[in-house]
Amino acid sequence: MDDNLKIPRASLREMLFFILQDIDEAYPALLDNALQNLRGRVHKGVALALKSKVLLYAASPLFNTNEPYMDFGTNNNLICLNEPKNMVWWERAAAVADSCIRWAETNGCYLITDQGVDANYQYSWEVYDNPEIILAEKAAQGMGCWNRPWSGIIPGSIIAGSSGTNGTTPLLNFVRKYEDRDGNKVEWNGGDDLQAKLANLDRRFAQTIAYNLSWWNSQTPEVQLWEANEELGVAAGKHIKDCYGGFWLHKLVSPSIMRPDNQEPVPNSTLFQLNEIYLNFAEAMNEAYGPDDKHGYKYSAREAINIIRERSGQPAILSGSGIYSDFRELVRNERAIELAFDNHRFWDVRRWMIAEQEGVMSGAMYGIKIYWINSSPQEFRYTPYLYENRTFTKKMYLHPFSTNEVNKGYLIQNPGY
Repeated sequence: MDDNLKIPRASLREMLFFILQDIDEAYPALLDNALQNLRGRVHKGVALALKSKVLLYAASPLFNTNEPYMDFGTNNNLICLNEPKNMVWWERAAAVADSCIRWAETNGCYLITDQGVDANYQYSWEVYDNPEIILAEKAAQGMGCWNRPWSGIIPGSIIAGSSGTNGTTPLLNFVRKYEDRDGNKVEWNGGDDLQAKLANLDRRFAQTIAYNLSWWNSQTPEVQLWEANEELGVAAGKHIKDCYGGFWLHKLVSPSIMRPDNQEPVPNSTLFQLNEIYLNFAEAMNEAYGPDDKHGYKYSAREAINIIRERSGQPAILSGSGIYSDFRELVRNERAIELAFDNHRFWDVRRWMIAEQEGVMSGAMYGIKIYWINSSPQEFRYTPYLYENRTFTKKMYLHPFSTNEVNKGYLIQNPGY
């Protein structure tokens, strides 16, 4: 009771080294891997994955600078590393990600590639304890379809009896990131070809998003998202209620999760997966050495990205070609698609300092409205529309501390709050 618990903020650098030291000290005592009844326990692969993520974040523009997002004067060291951009952090991030990939190769952890290009990606998130997962939180008991973690994802109109749930509707801003199957960017300007457009998107789209006429599960074999049309005498689709984006999120919800009278699966929540490590490696390698310099490692940044793309049927990005203005843009887009809804994008747009850009976390957010075409019942017209305008200010790159804690007089509040 006599201890002084009012400890002032450490610098970002001190916190970074504290975390890295903890990982390094724990590493020798950890098992090489944790399988069978040990799943869910920390092992050497988890330590490497965590260290990879820590170093990737430290290397990123939000922190790897002496000119932070908001001038904090003498307290700049609390919100950035407070030194000019240092490539050493990118180099260290690449080295640790490579170590994690090499750990995987010798410990039975590998990317799912044997289910076919139309199913590899879904298998990697749908099947619990598959070999691609490095660490997952293991729940203790079964949960119904409207309990955690599915209650915020499954639309009430999809599963009968769960009408009190809202569901998650991805916006067109995100869907626009999917290329077509030839690797081209897709224009979403409206038209009478919605179903044809959807059918030719990157295969990961259909393994992530529920779209008009798509299959949800055996209880909901067709998702119907069209608007009512009184002129044609067409009623609204069964599953359109509150679907502002024109799409429903399907990823994270296995088709086996049905009405609660069927079964109550035991949920897992993946914390680290091998696809993330390949993308960590690609980003760090590109920043440190460029797209094609292996620097003595097994892969270059381009090769690591192409491994991820090819397992879902997307064409390889060849040297000197591509639709992206630079390789960094490609890496970031690939990360958004491959790690969609896995609790990465929220943090990535902050560490890259792009959240304030138009269409990211600020400005116009779009959905689509879908309409029946009388002459072609299996094709639909779609119209983009402005769903809402959002605001992101500089101060939002970091969260505020609780006012109650700041008022105690020992913590310095983040700038802008």
